Amino acid sequence: MGGVYLNRISCYLLFRGFYAVNAAAGVLSRFNITNRIVKAPVAIEGSCSFAVLVRSCDLRKSVDILQKEGINAEKAVYSDRSV
Repeated sequence: MGGVYLNRISCYLLFRGFYAVNAAAGVLSRFNITNRIVKAPVAIEGSCSFAVLVRSCDLRKSVDILQKEGINAEKAVYSDRSV
């Protein structure tokens, strides 16, 4: 997942299906990463209608943890929205 936007507050991690979103949020919470399940913005949702919102500074750690747990995000999109 590329792109560096240091001025951004948070990042949407988009998944296929609510089960994956819920599982990802639970895993991130266990690792003390602040997150929130949100409706994906219409402009980026595509086939993903829900997302996990994390702080942009936690993005790389979040992706690494989720991959180790076997949960892969479809895409990541930076946002000005706060967690």
